[in-house]
Amino acid sequence: MFSLGFGMLAIGVVGLSWLALMQPTGGGWRAGLAGLALAAAIVYYDWRHKNDPLGPAWMGVCRMLVYLAAGLVIVATPPAWLYGAAFVLFCYLIGLTYIAKQENLGRVANLWPLLFLAVPVVAVILLAATNVQAAILAGCFLVWLIFALHFLWRRRPSDIPRAVVSLIAGMSLLDAVFIAHLGVGHLAWAAAGCFVLTLALQRFVPGT
Repeated sequence: MFSLGFGMLAIGVVGLSWLALMQPTGGGWRAGLAGLALAAAIVYYDWRHKNDPLGPAWMGVCRMLVYLAAGLVIVATPPAWLYGAAFVLFCYLIGLTYIAKQENLGRVANLWPLLFLAVPVVAVILLAATNVQAAILAGCFLVWLIFALHFLWRRRPSDIPRAVVSLIAGMSLLDAVFIAHLGVGHLAWAAAGCFVLTLALQRFVPGT
């Protein structure tokens, strides 16, 4: 199992580097370096997250590096908005992963880490003014976020896992808002479709 996991990470890093080299404007070795950093962050998170109080931040770093590595495949110098979107996702993952760490407790012990979720809320509200599609998707994201968080206050059995899997699916909606902001409507709705697909597949593959 370990060999399979490390093998897939290696294939991912090599594939990322190859794609970047094939792009005339790609980041070349920078994309490969970002891929290596992502692989290292994933391995560290899987190894230490249960005993590391900064585990939620490490998960956020993993997601940030996904954005950065993907951006470097296309351009050598990603635009500032990509770093901004990565930071928003970083905050979202801190809130999500913190909730996941409380799963065995049956309740969320401290609520202050959930304040990190305010960052994506503010971001999508601002991006909603960009165009109609961004506004629709931002509304969908906010409604889904409220739906996911309401499980934390019910405190019924399995509510925390339900909140976690709902927030995991919500990442695709957040991606969709960012893409719609750029005016690429068909890709934005494809990302929204991934939200639906994630919910469907969670019936067969546990999200937490």
